[in-house]
Amino acid sequence: MRSGSAIRKLRRILASLCLLFFTGAVSFPVFWMGYSSLKGKVEIYQRPWALPQDPQWENLKEAWKVGGLGRYLGNSVFVTGSSVLLVLLAASLCGYACARIPFYGKTWIHSLFLLGLVLPIQAAVIPLYYLLRHMGLLDQRMALILPYAAWGLPIAMFIFRGFFSQIPREYDEAGRIDGCGEFSLYWRIFLPLCKPAAGTVALFSALSCWNELLMAVLFIQNDAFKTLPVGLLAFFGYRQADYSLLLAGLTLVTIPMLAVYFVLQKTLMKGLTGGLGDLR
Repeated sequence: MRSGSAIRKLRRILASLCLLFFTGAVSFPVFWMGYSSLKGKVEIYQRPWALPQDPQWENLKEAWKVGGLGRYLGNSVFVTGSSVLLVLLAASLCGYACARIPFYGKTWIHSLFLLGLVLPIQAAVIPLYYLLRHMGLLDQRMALILPYAAWGLPIAMFIFRGFFSQIPREYDEAGRIDGCGEFSLYWRIFLPLCKPAAGTVALFSALSCWNELLMAVLFIQNDAFKTLPVGLLAFFGYRQADYSLLLAGLTLVTIPMLAVYFVLQKTLMKGLTGGLGDLR
């Protein structure tokens, strides 16, 4: 008994150490970028791994001003927010229909959506470009909002369907007794229950839209509508040797998504666990 308990304790310690090492390996580049953005040009080369001796907070202000990050930030917030709202609405409706409403072919529809998980974005860029040009949407924010929302639907529907599938049928019966129709059941009863799933979907979709570069470069040429990744790419071209300003710009871009993650992290695991109902 004591031997078995010691082995289990050793395994927990080893697992904790592995997780701690992995967390440190993933977090250190972000931490290094943050404190290196406060160094001067010379200090970055002379002391690349050390903390800044005299933090240069004006680097953040100058990067914001010189790089024009305010305009790009506004575009990224609008595009990301609109895409996330579209994903939440469409995926929750589809997930509810596939989980709670019996109709012919819903398994095939669900499988068709899941095929989007294995389709690389590079395979659809050229057809999307011609389609958006035919629709007259190139060089507009909708040229990014619609593809981003479509690309986020597969994983979002997977999570919502799994979450809705685990809700007991008594909720349907109670709602119908109260006179709820199908949409009222979805809107008044099921949607308020799926906050963990909605938070998980919002986090994944926001991270994906915020960091996307390929479509943003190809579909938007007007500088007034460019998002942060494209703006930083141009900023890098202008400031190849000034790594202090480059790191300051990257830090400013990273902060919003870190804030979103810390706000939604409590709902992340609960939503992911609910989505695993599809695998049973």
